[in-house]
Formats: sequence, C-alpha cells, structure tokens
Amino acid sequence: MTNTQNPLRIVLIEDRTVAAITLECLLEDLGHTVSAVAATPVQAKRALKDPKVDADLVIFDAFLIGLSSLNFAEDLKQYGLPAVITSTKPEAELRTLGFDAPYLAQPFTETAVAHKLSEFAEHKTVAA
Repeated sequence: MTNTQNPLRIVLIEDRTVAAITLECLLEDLGHTVSAVAATPVQAKRALKDPKVDADLVIFDAFLIGLSSLNFAEDLKQYGLPAVITSTKPEAELRTLGFDAPYLAQPFTETAVAHKLSEFAEHKTVAA
C-alpha cells in the first residue's frame, strides 16, 4: 500500500530504536519521506531548525526518555507544523494529560499509519 500521489515529508521523534525503525520503514513503504529521526526533544528541535530538513508533519512519542513530551508538543507549535502523537498508552489517558494532537497507537500497523497519514496528505493537497 503506497501513497505516492501525496507523499509527506516527516520528522520522526521516537526514543525506542525498534519503534523508530518500524515506523520509519512503514512510512517509507507507504511512499512518504522521513526527513529526520530524533530520539530526544533537543535533537528534534535541532533537526526542525535545520534548513536542510524539509517537513510537512512531525510524529512524536508522548513519552520520550521516560518523560512526558507535553512541553515539547507545545514547543512544536512555533514551527507551524501539524503533529501526531504516538504511544502505547490509551488515547483517553493522553487526553487527560493535556495532549491534543491526533493520536496513533503503538504498536504500529500499516493500516493505522496509512489511515492517519491520509488525513494529512489530503490537507497538504488542499493547502498546495
């Protein structure tokens, strides 16, 4: 299943190596480009400030290095990029913690990733 009509450029922030590799492979199999991969909010901010990193979307884990990424989620707003949060925790729990970005459950499945990203690919087409 590929989405070559509206490929997205994605910055991926995930501190667990296996989850990062799994999601990166799924994204690329779906026809998207992973512009940068980071394991911490500091690395992610560095990547987002890099003029060589072009992105349409940020996907980040709700808990990076064992800590809530809520402050990072707020910081992301300055970049004007839409974001998707991922977690093994239920979406309802993340909402009670204050996360408001669209949610993608872990472990990742190709169907769930494709469905979530189709929303952003459609928006990209409308905005272009």
